[in-house]
Amino acid sequence: MGRASKEQVAYFLQKVYHLNDLEKSLDATDAVAVAICHFIQLDKPQKSKEFKNWGDFVKKNPGKVK
Repeated sequence: MGRASKEQVAYFLQKVYHLNDLEKSLDATDAVAVAICHFIQLDKPQKSKEFKNWGDFVKKNPGKVK
């Protein structure tokens, strides 16, 4: 878990995403921040245990690597 205060999270969201009037509902800012983090993580590949290393991935997926 992060250690930022609710006010710090609201400030970050205001500056980065140009959201106004967030300090009025600090609990909502936490929810918005969690939703944004979740959305960002959707594009990141998940770790897979079916490959030992990059070479193993290339061997098993020759068509995916140019």
